[in-house]
Amino acid sequence: IRKIIKKIILFPFLKCLNFMIFVGACSKDSYNSFGFHFKHYVVIPYNINNNNFKREHLQGKKLIEFNDVYKTHSRFTLLTSGALIERKGIDFAIKIIELARNSISENIQLLILGEGPLKKSLQHLAKEQSVYLLGFKQKDEIPYYFNISDVFLFCSRYDGWGLVINEAISTGLPCLVSKDVGSSELIVNHANGFVCDNACLQTYVDAIKLLYNDRILLKSISQNNQQLADTINSAAMAIKLNLFLQNNF
Repeated sequence: IRKIIKKIILFPFLKCLNFMIFVGACSKDSYNSFGFHFKHYVVIPYNINNNNFKREHLQGKKLIEFNDVYKTHSRFTLLTSGALIERKGIDFAIKIIELARNSISENIQLLILGEGPLKKSLQHLAKEQSVYLLGFKQKDEIPYYFNISDVFLFCSRYDGWGLVINEAISTGLPCLVSKDVGSSELIVNHANGFVCDNACLQTYVDAIKLLYNDRILLKSISQNNQQLADTINSAAMAIKLNLFLQNNF
């Protein structure tokens, strides 16, 4: 019933449009499911200026300090970032690390960026000393945390997109992403990360094990993501949109 009502409400509005800009393939598929098919459209995913996350644009001395503080030279480090609310699935990330440490290596640790109402309960859940809830960080500090990590973990129960995946790709990090996250469409298994399932946390653990034991794969994924980042950044998307408008109107 909700779908029918939504279609009725959208119909007169969409009939007035000359073209559509979709923020991802999922967005396009959603409109198609309502029976709306556009002759003129372009997919422009959410995007960022990826230069801010490139290692060469960071302060070398500060990067070394971050590595020393979190001992990332000697520990396999996963990073997750998001508000400490139920939807973001930080509890899943903590459980995954516990499973990974028990079945793969105690050398694995998790850094968590973000603040929110679930902080105390998550601290209680994170009994392992290898899980660090680091709280809110300033925008200029965030790229350093990405650059000292080995893998980015994003277990959100739902996200329309999730720009943190763009940030992780820009850093060259393999991304382990929930299938219920819109930006999972950027991830190709074994090429630049893995799309996992929150209903089976073992899918994340299996991916971590593969990356932990295969440093050649880890390096290959890092290179793939750095190349991908230049094709999905804000500059590339501006060019794509401009070409679409020139060619169609």
